[in-house]
Amino acid sequence: MLAGIIYGLHDYRLGEAEMPKIEKPTDVLLKVTATAICTSEVHYAEGFQPLTVPFTTGHEFVGTIVEAGSEVKKFKVGDHVDVATYPYCGECPVCKSGNTGHCPNGALFGSDPSWGNLNGGMAEYVRVPFADQACLLIPEGVPDEQALLVGDMLGTGYQGVVQAQIKEGDVVVVSGLGPVGLCAIAMAKLRKPKMVIGIGRRPERLKAAMECGADYVVDTDMGGDAVYEKVKELTGGDPLYAGSTIFEGFADSYIDTAGAASSSALGLRLLKVGGRLSQVAMVNPDHYEFNLHTVCMKNITVQGGLTNLADFPYLMDCLAQKKVNLAPVITHVFPLSEFDKALDIFAHKKDGSIKVVLKP
Repeated sequence: MLAGIIYGLHDYRLGEAEMPKIEKPTDVLLKVTATAICTSEVHYAEGFQPLTVPFTTGHEFVGTIVEAGSEVKKFKVGDHVDVATYPYCGECPVCKSGNTGHCPNGALFGSDPSWGNLNGGMAEYVRVPFADQACLLIPEGVPDEQALLVGDMLGTGYQGVVQAQIKEGDVVVVSGLGPVGLCAIAMAKLRKPKMVIGIGRRPERLKAAMECGADYVVDTDMGGDAVYEKVKELTGGDPLYAGSTIFEGFADSYIDTAGAASSSALGLRLLKVGGRLSQVAMVNPDHYEFNLHTVCMKNITVQGGLTNLADFPYLMDCLAQKKVNLAPVITHVFPLSEFDKALDIFAHKKDGSIKVVLKP
């Protein structure tokens, strides 16, 4: 079958993979109907971390069950489902503590042994372990292109919102206007903040941020100091600590989906005393500095985390009830046979791409 495969450093392309099969009674076999490329996969192929190759990528996908193991109770052949990025057992102490995304019996779809050694859904078919925990029925009326966002992009964006502890009337800044940032904006608006400001670059992403619910957007190409002054203008400034180089700030919450040292540094400047910095972006630890002095001086709460898989049903319901508009996130749809072209467009942000979906 056709699949997107990482063969080695800078070698990520369409290839032939073995047809998966049921291995355990808790598995299902899924015919993939839509899948998407994630930036993390591009990073892996570029050497973000050492890998054992080859393996089939893809942890964002939906599909139809074509075979179910004997111990699968909640789903049957023919069900159209979304799948969690990290299938988990639901029985171990880690899962029962609520940290399902760190289940020692689980694995990340599209990974080598360092993340569980589980082939992913950038393919025509995929085996799904722990199906009763990993799968979720897709309600009628929710398109595949948006449903596949639930397991990672929307889940991660929402995790950023939860960590940011947004309250009604808050000023919220979201840094990074890729798929996760756009999803964070959409979910933040549901908490009725005073305003949500999206900061990022590229005209198509600034436009998408407004369409997803941002009240204002600021182009980071103007430079950090100019962004700071623009946010100050939009929020009306800080009447308590105006002019203080230590304490001045304008935002109650700052959600960092960009993952650059400059982004978190800007967040610490923009946050008010007692503000909250929510980190959901992957970072390169070799090129990342974080100013704990400012954290202490401004009494800032910092929390990082990954998608909470327990939020899966709530997020799908948000789509089904049309509480959020994620249509602007999806910019390109290709057949899986054009994977190499789709990857080039996505990896190099060509043609105004934000999220690229492939259909086997």
